[in-house]
Amino acid sequence: MARSVHVRRSAPARTGQGAGDRSSASTVGLVGLVGLGTASTAITFAAAYGGTVGWWAPIPRVAWAPPVIPVALLRSLLYLAVTVGAVVVWTRRHEAPVRSALVLFVAQQVLATVWPVVFFAGFSWVSLAGIWVTVALLLLLDLLLAGTASLFWPISRPAAVAVGLDLGLTLFVTGLIVGSAGEHAVL
Repeated sequence: MARSVHVRRSAPARTGQGAGDRSSASTVGLVGLVGLGTASTAITFAAAYGGTVGWWAPIPRVAWAPPVIPVALLRSLLYLAVTVGAVVVWTRRHEAPVRSALVLFVAQQVLATVWPVVFFAGFSWVSLAGIWVTVALLLLLDLLLAGTASLFWPISRPAAVAVGLDLGLTLFVTGLIVGSAGEHAVL
């Protein structure tokens, strides 16, 4: 009885126009990730800064609340670290399946950009419901961050740790908002 042997041959190296298309798509992907992270950082910091002089400024906060600006600076640094982590994950796209991880990264970056705008800038048009909307957005963000960290872990542990640190800060901020609102009967 004869055994058939299958030899797997690697595809020839891509050259010409196809390789250039792949390279330009890679560049667009990289620029997109960095652009998203940078835009998210800038918008979040601007919204938080606006909140320090807006409606949130005169509201008393819980005793353990730090000033807004240092938290916004820390959050900005974490956003940049998470963006660098996403770039590391993205560069390993040929070694591991990264699509789900990057989809969650994009979703959490979008949500991380939206919640401060809703909370700091949008409060005047959403009234007290804005706090509840913000808390709901933050809880959803917590879930996205946890999912992103778990998907990043097998691909890049430092990237997963950066996302985990961002999750910790997001949980802290959620506690600050709920605590301050509840303690001072804003809810």
